[in-house]
Amino acid sequence: MSPLIPAIIGGSMVKLLAMILDMAGVFEKGSSTLVILNVIGDGAFFFLPIMVAASAALKFKTNMSLAIAIAGVLVHPNFVELMAKAAQGQAVEFAYIPVTAVKYTYTVIPALVMTWILSHIERGVDRITPAVTKNFLKPMLIVLIAAPIAIVLIGPIGIWIGSGISALVYTVHGYLGWLSRRDYGRNLAAAGDDRDASGVHPPPSSRPLPKPAKRAW
Repeated sequence: MSPLIPAIIGGSMVKLLAMILDMAGVFEKGSSTLVILNVIGDGAFFFLPIMVAASAALKFKTNMSLAIAIAGVLVHPNFVELMAKAAQGQAVEFAYIPVTAVKYTYTVIPALVMTWILSHIERGVDRITPAVTKNFLKPMLIVLIAAPIAIVLIGPIGIWIGSGISALVYTVHGYLGWLSRRDYGRNLAAAGDDRDASGVHPPPSSRPLPKPAKRAW
C-alpha cells in the first residue's frame, strides 16, 4: 500500500494547515476557503476505498478498472445516502437480501478484501466466458457478481474486522499504557538505564501521540 502514502501525507498536511488557519483566525469560521481546504485535505481519506482497491489490484493481479468501479459503488453518493437511511432503521434490501448499514468512506479493509475476492471471481468468469463475448459479457458478469458480494457480505465483514482490530488496540493501550511514548523515558529511568550515555533518550520535542479517531479500518 506504499503508493497511497504520498496522498495520505499530503491530505493530512492540508487538513493540518486548514486547522491552523482556523485557530489563528485568518479566515472566518465556516468560510468557503476553509471548507475547500478541508475538502482538499479530506479527498484522499474520503475516497480511500477506491485508492486501496487500485493499489490492491496490482498486488492481486486483477483488473484495476473493475476494482475501482466496484469500490466506487461503496462511496457513490446514492449508496452512501441509502446506508444513512439504513442506519436510521429503514429496511434496505438487495434482491430480498438484507443490507447492513455500513459507512465505507475512510475505510481500508472492505476494499482490500473485496479486491482479493475480485481476483478470484475474474479468473472464474474468464474460464466460463466464450471468447467471442469476453469484451462485454466478462466485465458485466464480474461487476454483477462482485458488487453485490461486496455490499451484502464482504463490506460488513470488513467493517467488523476493522472494529475488532480497533477495539483490540484500545484495549492493549488501556492495559499497557506504559508502552506509550509518554512513559518511555520514565520507564527507562526506573530501570536504571543511562539514557544520555546510550543515546536512546527521546528528543525534547517528543509529545504523546493524540488518541486516534474511532473509524473503521
